Amino acid sequence: MLYRKLGRTNLNVSVIGIGGGAFKNTEVSTIQIKNVISQAIENGVNFIETAEDYGEEKISLAIRDCKEKIILASKSFSSSEKEMKKSIENSLKKLQVKKIDIYMMHTVESLESLNFRIKNGVLAALKKEKKEGKIDWIGITTHSIRVGIEAIRTNEFDVIEIPYCIGSYETEKIFKHAKKYKVGIISMRPFGGGILIDRSKKMEFMNIKNALGYALSNKNVACALVGTKNEIHMKEIIEAVNSLNFSKINRKGILKNVEKILGKDFCRGCLACMPCKKYGWWFPIDQLMRIWTFYFKYKIKSSLEECKKIRNQVGKCSYCKECEKKCPYKVPITRNLKMLERQAG
Repeated sequence: MLYRKLGRTNLNVSVIGIGGGAFKNTEVSTIQIKNVISQAIENGVNFIETAEDYGEEKISLAIRDCKEKIILASKSFSSSEKEMKKSIENSLKKLQVKKIDIYMMHTVESLESLNFRIKNGVLAALKKEKKEGKIDWIGITTHSIRVGIEAIRTNEFDVIEIPYCIGSYETEKIFKHAKKYKVGIISMRPFGGGILIDRSKKMEFMNIKNALGYALSNKNVACALVGTKNEIHMKEIIEAVNSLNFSKINRKGILKNVEKILGKDFCRGCLACMPCKKYGWWFPIDQLMRIWTFYFKYKIKSSLEECKKIRNQVGKCSYCKECEKKCPYKVPITRNLKMLERQAG
């Protein structure tokens, strides 16, 4: 397993980390989580990212015997000093640790939200908890390029977690700022929310190895988060990353081949379009774009069943195009949604 420095934290993190969002579902058992984490740690993975709403109690049980081998990050939606202090205390208690390596402001999607949280004491709470030794480093997660750049410029954050995958040229605008301020970069959604992996395996190029190879061949990225509930899948991911020679990866070639299959305006699963202006996070634009890709690009007809399960959501779209205005990659979201709606009946 390869390791990289996480910015000014100087933490040596494995190039892939465990994204705890995959464990959020209440149906995922502690045994499943432990099997995945054990598989990863045995193969050199040392970074686990979670959140106060990701089932930290289950993760605690899974890491009980190997805490000393792990760099742990957590995060909270807290919007006030009091809330953030309580969130950190709750995370420490649920994870059964005395200290969390990195604690982050979770999903800051606008400059208004960033400024509000800072003015309302969220950053102050993080600083106090750091001073008291309950956390070591302060981070932020966002799906917005603009927010990411402004957060880095404050020089208050040691780590930033952002979506980055094949063709995420907009996200790359953040990298020069992160380098200047020595902010560590954690990449989330390196598989584009699943869009970059052909699960039918008809298009062999669209695979784990190429997706991770592209994301991690950018040396600005210290670690890419992968989420899975399946230890076999985790093994595949580890084998893929260990087989990579980053100095020989043809990034332009990978992007060119992906664009041949998905087009240039394919969804990167970055969630910049979210939340929906009318329905908020309840309306899963990214999931619908993934289903569209599977059905119309990969020709996986069974994927339409997923769409039929949420047809009531598809039909709710008012086609206001606000999501398209936020999309950095000019994905024709409303056109795609109309196509799905017709197919779903």
